[in-house]
Amino acid sequence: MRRRTAIPTLGLASIVLATPLLAAPVPFRIDPAHSQVSFTIRHFFSRVPGRFNDFAGTIQLDEKDLANSSVQVTIQAASIFTNNERRDKDLRSSNFFAVDSFPTLRAT
Repeated sequence: MRRRTAIPTLGLASIVLATPLLAAPVPFRIDPAHSQVSFTIRHFFSRVPGRFNDFAGTIQLDEKDLANSSVQVTIQAASIFTNNERRDKDLRSSNFFAVDSFPTLRAT
């Protein structure tokens, strides 16, 4: 009788122990309504805030081993916004981002 109860318990233990080994990283889509890509730059004696309004990305989260996690983000360079149209135009030009030649910024 003891032998019969040990076999199902051993089988259940094998399944439970093998489950973390089979777990894949969990994908999360970056929600632009609750996220932002922002920056600050020095301008004379102050700091000027800015952001990119158009971006998308995913996060692959491996809860068991964070080193296996990853992030991929694509930013539309022309969506730069610093609340100053003249500065934004300069940032979009070949002086900085050259958005005509490089419309997207990618990070992995």
